[in-house]
Amino acid sequence: MNKHFCNYENSLDLKELGIENWIQENNDTIFEFYNTETKEFCDVMKEIPAPLKTQAFDFFRKKFKLKGDVTHATSNGTYTYTIWKWNYDNNIGKWERIGCLNSWFEYEEAEQICIDKLIELTKNK
Repeated sequence: MNKHFCNYENSLDLKELGIENWIQENNDTIFEFYNTETKEFCDVMKEIPAPLKTQAFDFFRKKFKLKGDVTHATSNGTYTYTIWKWNYDNNIGKWERIGCLNSWFEYEEAEQICIDKLIELTKNK
């Protein structure tokens, strides 16, 4: 289950960037908490909330107009991520590719690197 949640460092960065909207389901907020003493996720609040990775991607898309996609590269069997930025330079608007990297053997690893890069891009604005 922990693979669906952002890690501790990303959670701190996302909180600093202003993530607020947690997914609501059955009137319960869905997130886990990261215990800074045991360095593990837990069900009981100890320190900071850890958002789902899907929530992080949604946050970047809505707040910063940045979209991250992780896909399987069929040519060599690895995973790749692409980062897109909404381009306002024309009257219609469209997603413009601003970065693409590949060669991760695990989907979760490519997903993590993509979130790291999105955080880096937004912190440098």
